[in-house]
Amino acid sequence: MKTTAKTIEIEKLFPRLKEISRQFPAVAAAYLFGSYAGGRPTPLSDIDIGIIMAQELPDMESFRIEMSLAGELEKIFETDNIDLVVLNKAPLPIQYNATCGKLLFSNDEEKRSDFVEYARKYYIDCLPIYREYREEFFKRLQEGRKTDG
Repeated sequence: MKTTAKTIEIEKLFPRLKEISRQFPAVAAAYLFGSYAGGRPTPLSDIDIGIIMAQELPDMESFRIEMSLAGELEKIFETDNIDLVVLNKAPLPIQYNATCGKLLFSNDEEKRSDFVEYARKYYIDCLPIYREYREEFFKRLQEGRKTDG
């Protein structure tokens, strides 16, 4: 029996996403990224969602918002296989990849666009360093050497 990944028609979910966005004003924006955004999910794919927080919050408050939002997203996407990433705290390559994904909602367009501009500018500036690191990492793997220095 062949297992296939569930396809997600994001456009059909926009009304529900807009509804829940109102419940989370601390979230400036949310993006779908990864295999589902690229239209190439596999049976093992999770649903990658990156959120941009409107402002820095205490850890517990941020965690509460993340968990509540994840619960709502699980209902909308009808799965608990969601990977929710706070982009403000994520590594630059993840920030870049997520903001190149599909915008699910935006509660604060100015904050969202400022964040996207920052992530894209600095990612492109750092791209040569990331490529060099990646090449060295895979070279070490092929040679059977340690990859942690």
